[in-house]
Amino acid sequence: MRRSTRTTWGAAAARSPLSPEVAQRQAGRSGDQHAEGASTPTEAGLDNLLSASRVSEILDVTTRTLRRYARAGTLVPVRFGGVVRYRERDLLAFLNAAESET
Repeated sequence: MRRSTRTTWGAAAARSPLSPEVAQRQAGRSGDQHAEGASTPTEAGLDNLLSASRVSEILDVTTRTLRRYARAGTLVPVRFGGVVRYRERDLLAFLNAAESET
């Protein structure tokens, strides 16, 4: 039986199942400035990057399925230095597209 890690993130995580950083921003606890006039990394032009294992956990699919999505072009990862990561905004777009199909 798999134990959910969301319970350790606090109440703010209930609003955002993607990452603890997002939950903290949504709860208004992130006070540092990332770029001139930007209050979040996304506003500064940066994205939250998620590992393949985290994305597969969120979607409840295997990493092999994620590779199939990448080949099909439906959920394309960012690759750098042998590391594969997924943009949080791409994952949200993928989920929204899947939700609108049903």
